[in-house]
Order: sequence, then C-alpha cells, then structure tokens
Amino acid sequence: MSIISPSFKPFAEQWLNGLKTIKDPKQAIGTVRVDSKLFGDQASEVKRGDHVLISDEPKEAGGTDKGPQPP
Repeated sequence: MSIISPSFKPFAEQWLNGLKTIKDPKQAIGTVRVDSKLFGDQASEVKRGDHVLISDEPKEAGGTDKGPQPP
C-alpha cells in the first residue's frame, strides 16, 4: 500500500502554490471534508474523492509510522 495516491501530489502542489499568492491570511481559511477509516491501532486511511493518504503515529507514540502523523 502506498502512503499517498499518485494523483494527490499535483493537487497538493497546486494548493500550496495558491497559498503563496494570498496576501490576507483570512483568505487561506477553509474547510475540506474527508472520510477516515481506522485500520490499525493508530493508522488511518484518509480519503477525499480519488485521493488517499495514510496517517499514522510514530512508533514511540504507539503507531507503526506508516504515514505522516495526524494533526
């Protein structure tokens, strides 16, 4: 299982580039709905449309470090 779907990288890069053009920080506030499914003690599969991200805690926090730490 890959950590991130190949189609997510261009979306994330476009979003980050858009943030660079914002002058007023209030314009960067928004909400994104995702679906998350816990598949291990700490690991989650997070989906939005066709995009998939694996989120997990580091080993020292009880996870398996299969993906980035959730916020």
